[in-house]
Amino acid sequence: MAARKAQFSRKEIVETAFEMVRENGWKGLSVPAVAKAINSSTMPVYSHFKNVSELEDAVYLMALDFLSDYMIVERSGDKWLDHGIGYLRFAAEEEHLFRCLFDGRNPELQIASLKKWNQLMIEQLTDYPLFEGLPEEQVQMIRYARFMLIYGMASGINSGWHSKKTEKEQVSFLRKATKALYDGLSAQFETEEQEKE
Repeated sequence: MAARKAQFSRKEIVETAFEMVRENGWKGLSVPAVAKAINSSTMPVYSHFKNVSELEDAVYLMALDFLSDYMIVERSGDKWLDHGIGYLRFAAEEEHLFRCLFDGRNPELQIASLKKWNQLMIEQLTDYPLFEGLPEEQVQMIRYARFMLIYGMASGINSGWHSKKTEKEQVSFLRKATKALYDGLSAQFETEEQEKE
C-alpha cells in the first residue's frame, strides 16, 4: 500500500512562510525553504502559489494583520495613544516583520493594503474626543503628522537607534509629542481661519 500523500492548506503554507520571515526577514524565504520547513516537496507550495512573489504577498498581508493586532490592544485607556504604543512595540518586538512591511517589495499591494489598514485604524477612532467637531481635512492632517512622528520613532527603535530608551520613556515622549502636534496644528488651523475672515 502506497503512503498517503500529505496535504497542506494554503493557510499552513502561509503561516510557515510567515514564521520564516518573522525569524529571518525575506532573505531566507524561498519555495524550497518553505517545502523543507513543512517536510514536503515544492509541489504543495506551487499548488497554492504560482511563484515566490505570490507567497511573499500573502506573508505581507498576514504581517499587516499582525501589526493591526498590536495596535488595537488597550494599554493606556486612550485609543489613539494605544495605536502608537502598539506600533512602537511591533517595531521593537518584530524587527523583520516591521522592515518587511515598508520595504517597497510590491508597491501596488502595499499602497492598496495600507489604505485599507489605515481605514480600519480610522474606524477605531470614530468617537475619539480630540477629533470631535473638527473638519475631516484637519483630522487627516493631525493624524498624518502623528503617523510620521510614530514611523520615525518606530524606525529608530527597529534599527537600534532608540534602544536605550525604556518603553515608559518612549510612551511619555509619544504622549507629549502627540499633544504638541495636536496643539500646534490646532493653533495653526485657528490662525488660518482668522486670516480668512
